[in-house]
Amino acid sequence: MHLLVAASNLEHAWEKIRGVPTSFWVYLLATILCVFLVVRIWRALKDFNDFAPYIALFVVVSFGLLFVVYERKEPAFMTPFVDSLAEFLPTKGTTPRHEAPGP
Repeated sequence: MHLLVAASNLEHAWEKIRGVPTSFWVYLLATILCVFLVVRIWRALKDFNDFAPYIALFVVVSFGLLFVVYERKEPAFMTPFVDSLAEFLPTKGTTPRHEAPGP
């Protein structure tokens, strides 16, 4: 009797899993792969030099921050911080047009 109940619950769970969109599974697999690669790269850099992974992390975070400031694709909670950085860092946008001197 308990096996029948367990089997029916398993079929019900399987139907729920089949209802999950394929894109979710692709993103989950990509996330797992990225975490695996980051851990492997971190360990390889750590074996190379004790400071190497921290230098690499600084470079990646710097590039990410520069991208966010340039493209202005920051989350809402970071807008005040990015506004203060955008004053002296380049940002994408309309370039000022200079009027051509008239005849």
